[in-house]
Amino acid sequence: MSVPKKKKPLAKTKMGRSHQALSRIKLNKCKKCGKPVLPHHVCLNCGTYNDREAIKIKTKLEKEKKKKEKPGEAGSGSAGKDKKQEKESNKEIEK
Repeated sequence: MSVPKKKKPLAKTKMGRSHQALSRIKLNKCKKCGKPVLPHHVCLNCGTYNDREAIKIKTKLEKEKKKKEKPGEAGSGSAGKDKKQEKESNKEIEK
């Protein structure tokens, strides 16, 4: 490995590090909802990109409806029991 003949001055060291400076994040406003969005990214609030709906965003009302529906479906549990009963009845018929 080579060894420098002289110590590098502090000014030269800082000049070498000049390209390592952090830059601020540039944000644009969403055309539909006005929230800050990264350039060339989908708006996470309304789901639009380039004036089109890129992704469907679930609203709070839709989420609440699904939460209310799930306990009713999972709570009954009849679908799993029916399948078990059908298998047992089929086995009895085969015998």
